[in-house]
Amino acid sequence: MDLKQRSLIIFLLFVLLLLSGCAATSNYYTAKTLKPKQKVITPSWNNMVNFNPNSHDNHWTLGLIPGCGIFTGLPWRFETGVNYIFPSILDFIGRWQINPESFTLFDACTNFHFGTLIVPVSDGAITWTKYGIILSKQFNRYQPFFSISKFTVGFFSQETLELKNSELNSPTILSFGYAYLDRHNGQITPEIGYVFDYHENLNFWTFGVGIRVPLKHKTRSENND
Repeated sequence: MDLKQRSLIIFLLFVLLLLSGCAATSNYYTAKTLKPKQKVITPSWNNMVNFNPNSHDNHWTLGLIPGCGIFTGLPWRFETGVNYIFPSILDFIGRWQINPESFTLFDACTNFHFGTLIVPVSDGAITWTKYGIILSKQFNRYQPFFSISKFTVGFFSQETLELKNSELNSPTILSFGYAYLDRHNGQITPEIGYVFDYHENLNFWTFGVGIRVPLKHKTRSENND
């Protein structure tokens, strides 16, 4: 994936941001974390679920929602980043790859998300956390992965207290994905997830696609040119 292709992908993403109109359930990463100083931009198309908590038959709709984030690798196999999901979600993410590179049977990673709405909510704010573990295995340029996560809502506004009292649960999310790595270390990751017991025993499927576009790290000689 050359520079023109990367620029086109990012441009198309932000065009979609302008055309599209809601917590994140997908990850779009495997258990392998970035190496120190590596950075990626992560456009994504997320299949979100909206539902009416006051409806007895749980009306819900699906929408293809764009997002974009940036991640960086840290020492000791840590990775951190932030992801924005249109129009109002900000998701802060920290990950740690448990196994060293010398362990080749499989890769394992723990992850923690802290999300919030970035638009005002009357009488308070809404935050949530998502934490879990991912297992993956690399076969040449392919990395199938499986994750299990727990999603919990944090602080509630007066409006969302009614949602809490209407049996909003702490759902479990099972995700399956298949990442393809190109020769420039870019990554395309379709991911499907199943969310258990989201609200009044409502279960649903999600699907989305994430892309990891590496940002080239200039060497000292390149900076001097």
